[in-house]
Amino acid sequence: MKKNFYFLLFSIAMLLFACTNDQESDLLPSKEAKGTVDMLNFATEEEFFNAVESPEATLKTISTHSDFKSLYNEYEEAWEIEEEYYASEEKYNEFKMLFPHLYFPEYKDDYSFFLPVSNESVAKLLNLEGNVRIAGEVVNYIDIKTPQDLLKLGQLAPDDIDNRIMTRNGGYLNDIPNQYGPDGDRKFWVTTVAGGLNGRPYTTIEVYFRRKGAGGHWKNYKSRVTVIGRLQYATGEAMIFPVTSEKYGKAPLKFEFLSSAAPNVNPFPCRGNNIKISYQGIHEDYYMNVDISPKQ
Repeated sequence: MKKNFYFLLFSIAMLLFACTNDQESDLLPSKEAKGTVDMLNFATEEEFFNAVESPEATLKTISTHSDFKSLYNEYEEAWEIEEEYYASEEKYNEFKMLFPHLYFPEYKDDYSFFLPVSNESVAKLLNLEGNVRIAGEVVNYIDIKTPQDLLKLGQLAPDDIDNRIMTRNGGYLNDIPNQYGPDGDRKFWVTTVAGGLNGRPYTTIEVYFRRKGAGGHWKNYKSRVTVIGRLQYATGEAMIFPVTSEKYGKAPLKFEFLSSAAPNVNPFPCRGNNIKISYQGIHEDYYMNVDISPKQ
């Protein structure tokens, strides 16, 4: 009888202990709640692009998932150590294995590495495979898969055959083709694009450059560019943009000029004469005119 009584007490105690454990486990945050997640989730496509277009929203989204590693994170990590690995062909091959999610087109003699996504803000919200979950569906945003994709974006040097539009006095209009330093180990080129950003028209001068590395291959690197000149939109307030800008970083270095035109007003064309562009890798100044509207 006494043995049955003790057994009953033991059973009740074990039952209470199990219930307590269940309650405590319900209170513990899930692995995802702690921030360990391999893919970000958005309720709608609109919510996703709001995060893309707003640096504050992007930062807030990522900060809630402290262990999330984006495709852009891998790109930045590669830039932190790339100099060491471009010292030889063998080290370069090791570098490619370290960063398997980046794109190495090895187009002609350009051995630079690239994000496989054209929009860096989008890449900050993608996992290493380029995926994000929107409305319960996995969406892949990798849109750079071939050298031709990079050529369309202007991220690879155009062919040396110069088919650029020239001004009447023989100067460059909107673009500057490949220019080489006296030692042949530096080159740069310039493109000008026009479009809209968050509903605001813009004109951007994009400066690209390369340095020769191991094996005589070209590679992207960090350098300094200065742009001096004036751009003017045809329509809108504050039409004149005095430009005295210097930037340092990896190519492309972008010099962006937003229009302050009223909504639904087309301020183009955007024009400027004798825009001076100085690239640190070549100790010579280059000039071009700008007369541009968005491509139809």
